Amino acid sequence: MQEGRKSVCINIADRIRRDIEIGVIADGDKLPSCRELALSLGVNPNTVQKAYSLLEQQGFIEVIPQKGAYAHKSPLSQDKESLAEQAVRQIQSLKQSGITLAELQNIVNKVYGEDKND
Repeated sequence: MQEGRKSVCINIADRIRRDIEIGVIADGDKLPSCRELALSLGVNPNTVQKAYSLLEQQGFIEVIPQKGAYAHKSPLSQDKESLAEQAVRQIQSLKQSGITLAELQNIVNKVYGEDKND
């Protein structure tokens, strides 16, 4: 059951990230509150909170306490060192969430097109 929540969280984060990257959500746009988005998607607000946390760690959104979450300029323009630091934080978060090394390696293989199951 918990694995399913991770998938939903990651799917939500991926959708928002893609919308920011392609400009559907512009730099500086305010995102819906966790409760609003959770209600519209039919998920638990904690799931949306986790998705927002992932996006904040990746530099795609900025969360300002008591004001909300705002789209942030894509991190693609950042230098490799900064991106590597963000990747380390994200991997640490995934590890704490229960993602195993084998699962992470499978994800990386899919991203780099080396998935043996395709």
